[in-house]
Amino acid sequence: MDWKTEQEWIVMRYFTENCPGFPKGKLVKGESPDFQLWISPKRFIGIELTQVRQFNTDNPVQGYLVHEIAIKQVNESIRAKEEKIRLYRLDHPYKVWLIIFADYSEQDALEKVTHEYEHNGIETSFDKIFFFNLDTHQACQLT
Repeated sequence: MDWKTEQEWIVMRYFTENCPGFPKGKLVKGESPDFQLWISPKRFIGIELTQVRQFNTDNPVQGYLVHEIAIKQVNESIRAKEEKIRLYRLDHPYKVWLIIFADYSEQDALEKVTHEYEHNGIETSFDKIFFFNLDTHQACQLT
């Protein structure tokens, strides 16, 4: 198993353990989307994972949520994956979810993101978008 695949399994394991109400089903590794969660023999949820985007071009650190630009980072992560939504729907999933994860978040960055989406929402083609902080194992639903 390569490092990217191993990392995706680790993220999904932590996410499923820390996301209240995560549906029961059989999780299968895919490519686009990254996982299929089979909730019945004919129905699955497509789940795409992505690390939060970084904007510091001098020292690009993928996966680090910076308080002062947290909203911009999450919006960029969503925008990049929105461009591929048709690809994720090719196998006709019941729903398509996006999980944006950060390896580390600066203090209050997650609260800033949560507050922004609670009050302003976001237009998206994804059925659900989650933000997951690997450092704290804290998950929140943005849509």
